[in-house]
Parts: sequence; C-alpha cells; structure tokens
Amino acid sequence: MMKKLLFSTAFLFIFGLAGCGGNDDTNTTTNDVETETNTNVGTNTDSKTGGSTDGETTSETSQGAVSWQNEIGLIVSSEGTASEKISKVESFMENYEVSPEEVEQFKNDIISDYESTRYLGDPQNHEYMLAMLLKTYVIEKNNEGTPLGNFASYMHENIKVTYRGEEDKESDTVKANEAQMNEALSQIQAGT
Repeated sequence: MMKKLLFSTAFLFIFGLAGCGGNDDTNTTTNDVETETNTNVGTNTDSKTGGSTDGETTSETSQGAVSWQNEIGLIVSSEGTASEKISKVESFMENYEVSPEEVEQFKNDIISDYESTRYLGDPQNHEYMLAMLLKTYVIEKNNEGTPLGNFASYMHENIKVTYRGEEDKESDTVKANEAQMNEALSQIQAGT
C-alpha cells in the first residue's frame, strides 16, 4: 500500500512538472525520478495468485520496468483518441527491450488477469488497457508459434478492439477469441 502511495505521489509530481516546463527540463526530471523510484509497480498479480506483491519488489528491478510504466503514463495523459494512444504504445513497443524478468512477470500478469476476468473489466481505464496491450505484445513476440504466443495474440486483439470501442466484451468476435485463448491456456497448463 505504501509503495502504491509513493508511486502515485511520484507519478503526480512528474506530470505536474511536465505541465510546467519544456521538453528538455521534463525529460531530465523524469529520468531523475526514474532513478530515485526504481520500483516495479506494473505488476498485476498478488499473493492470492501466487505472484509477487509490491512488498516483494527488490532493487534488482530493471530500469526498463520504470521506463515502460512512465511511457504508458505519458501516453495516457496525452491528447488523442484511443486509436492514437494505441499507435503511440505500438511505436514504443517496437523499440522496447524487455528483460527476462519482465517477460516472466508479463506472462503471469496476462494469465492471471484473464483467469480473473479482469482484462476487459474496464475498457475506460486507459493506463491498465494500454499496459496490457504492451504486455500481450511482448509475450506474443517472445513466444511466437507457441500456445503462450497464441494466447497473448488473441488477448491483445480483444484488448485493442474493446479499448477502441469497436467491440463489446460480450461480442461474438471477443467470445471467439476467448475460445481460442481457452484452448491455448489448456495447452499452456498441460505443458505442451
């Protein structure tokens, strides 16, 4: 809880400074805050699902974890439609270098959020939806041609179309993708 409060305070501070200064000053301030905070607040799992909790975050968290979270935050606070924000996230994802720890955490996050039915629960939660787009993209690209890669691909598509407002979470398209996700998840759990 304390780390969430700390992150929220740092997050608000960053955006307050971003609104006051030019690009050079803002980037320096953002980098300073990244170095000082260096926490992995982007995990969705908790002790109920066997994942890590905020209390288990260590100093070994990569600097990249903070960078993707800050980038998502900046995109969320920027002007533009859902499609424009998705395009910004996609541009960032193409050049993002993910650590092996992040790949494992992202895998746990997307599976946990799917099993709990959280992943399409609030399409208006820009930060969550854009973070999940990034996570599913990373998992898909790091596991192409595998059940996990297929699972992430279908999930990515569902998140994208519901975030844009093109489909409802109860639509035939989303349900068809979820049927494919269930099949892939069964294969993942069976170890095939």
